[in-house]
Amino acid sequence: MSDFLFFKLKSVSYGSYIYFADSLADALIKMGDSVTFFDSEIEPLENMERLIGTHFDAIFDFNSALPRVTMDDDSYFLNHLDGPFYDIILDHPLYHHDSLKHPIENMHVLCLDKKHVDYIKENYPHIKSVDFFAMTGSRVKKSEKKDIDVLFCGSHTASTEVMDVLYKIPPFMRQITTDVIDLMRDDSSLQVHEALTALLPSLDDTVAELFPLHVQACFLADTYLRALEREQVIKAVAASKVPLTLCGNGWKKLDVPYDSNITYIEDTPFFDTFSLMSRAKISLNIMPLFTAGTHDRVYSSMLNGSLCVTDPSSVLKEQFSDKKDLYFADINHPTSFAEIVKDLLESPSEMESISESGQKKALAFHTWENRASLLKDIL
Repeated sequence: MSDFLFFKLKSVSYGSYIYFADSLADALIKMGDSVTFFDSEIEPLENMERLIGTHFDAIFDFNSALPRVTMDDDSYFLNHLDGPFYDIILDHPLYHHDSLKHPIENMHVLCLDKKHVDYIKENYPHIKSVDFFAMTGSRVKKSEKKDIDVLFCGSHTASTEVMDVLYKIPPFMRQITTDVIDLMRDDSSLQVHEALTALLPSLDDTVAELFPLHVQACFLADTYLRALEREQVIKAVAASKVPLTLCGNGWKKLDVPYDSNITYIEDTPFFDTFSLMSRAKISLNIMPLFTAGTHDRVYSSMLNGSLCVTDPSSVLKEQFSDKKDLYFADINHPTSFAEIVKDLLESPSEMESISESGQKKALAFHTWENRASLLKDIL
């Protein structure tokens, strides 16, 4: 039996961080392990000091800010804890440079994308280990009816708003960020750090020396392209006139064709999206530029018997068979999502067969019990 500590410090992204922590902890408990929580909604942050001196076999937090926390003597708080600290990061590492850069003595990272794993290994040598580790979802009670044709769960940030911010940053960084965007649009397999690497020969040597810092400075390229791809896919599906349900904040601000065919659901707790997926014939996933990774939406929809239509990644291609377990669409041609969705809705028997196949595979390989077992292998 192992003793684990989970920090629950952020109730953001519709409560997804808390859901991930609780679900992973519950699966570990079912395996016979002991779990302690530090929950900031129950205790003030100053009470974290009570954890000093207690041994844990591993300590976990999601998108953690704890590596930045210091004691009165300016030493790092995490260096006073007795156990390896694992930061489970849910975005590109560029968004977490301010945490990853600190020389924590026993720090490890888990990532959603294998390219993120390599990036951290290359640029943060003080981090003891980095591994690929995907989030998943929960299977809820099967819905008695499939009354949602097409579902997308996720918030909307306008790409035009991101571009407005881009035009306000210093010209030097604006030019680099724009060049990164252009490279990534020309080659959708590239991530931000790969596009910036391709530009390095034409940039100043100081940029190469401070590479992670400059990747972080290009965050608007990642933010803009993620928003743009999401908008383009949703607009294309809406234009096909299929009934579409959008679950997430901000979508009413998007100028979407055939708005009368769209149902908007806002402010939905993360766990409640699983019930929506159980009601959905098709669930869309638009990868957040994780070209060698995955997203929990894929597994969540499949676990709940909803056919997932997603752009592929190298990991998803390894895990699932196109047109057997799910459908892969081409992110470079957003209308491919619309064409696939429309054809599937006209082929209910095919849709049911693929949904069942995907659900069987997800139940076999992508439950929280599977993830807990993998985590213990990693440890």
